[in-house]
Amino acid sequence: MARRRILHVGVELEGGWKKRPPTFIRADGSVNVPIGTCTCGACSDQGDTARYVGEVSCVPSTPLQAYRWMLDNYPDIVNATCGLHVHVSLDPGDYCRLMRRKFHNDFIAGLKDWGLRYPIKSERFWARLDNKNQFCRVKFPRPDMAVMGRTERYCAVNFAAYARHKTLEIRVLPMFHQKKVAVAAIKFCVEFIEGWLADKTKERGDQRVTRIKVMED
Repeated sequence: MARRRILHVGVELEGGWKKRPPTFIRADGSVNVPIGTCTCGACSDQGDTARYVGEVSCVPSTPLQAYRWMLDNYPDIVNATCGLHVHVSLDPGDYCRLMRRKFHNDFIAGLKDWGLRYPIKSERFWARLDNKNQFCRVKFPRPDMAVMGRTERYCAVNFAAYARHKTLEIRVLPMFHQKKVAVAAIKFCVEFIEGWLADKTKERGDQRVTRIKVMED
């Protein structure tokens, strides 16, 4: 059996809840879910009331634990202002390999293919992949700034959390109306990364990679 490359998975969920979820809710200025009866036409539960708005996140976990956490904490109301973010931690050598432009391009192409096969009908999903959301630009961020925490955060795949948490962030996903679709999307991300790292042919290609091992303190 091939060894697992991902050490831990973290997930952030944004939206509104009718009842307080098990996990502490943090305020998030980018989340604009009305408190009260929602009539925006885009929320998942028309006419329902959100009493709590913001984001929740799970502690670094195994993939299976993260999926179960999502089912227990998923918001009741989501709209276009809500994002689904996943963080993965890896050893420095594997992290370096994912800082290649080839991984970025392969991942975006793979996510589009998954969306077609699932199929994903969410307009927000496809708008984000078409680079129409300012908080998750489909743009390869500068890997050489990652150790200092200055690389672009608002990119679909980014290294901004490396300096603080040693994680790769994927923030291109929207919050889906159905929690089972959200779990499937996170599973795709995890399995894609595992498969990409297991493929030795990916060792070739763009060699302009920040040497994290050298720069770690």
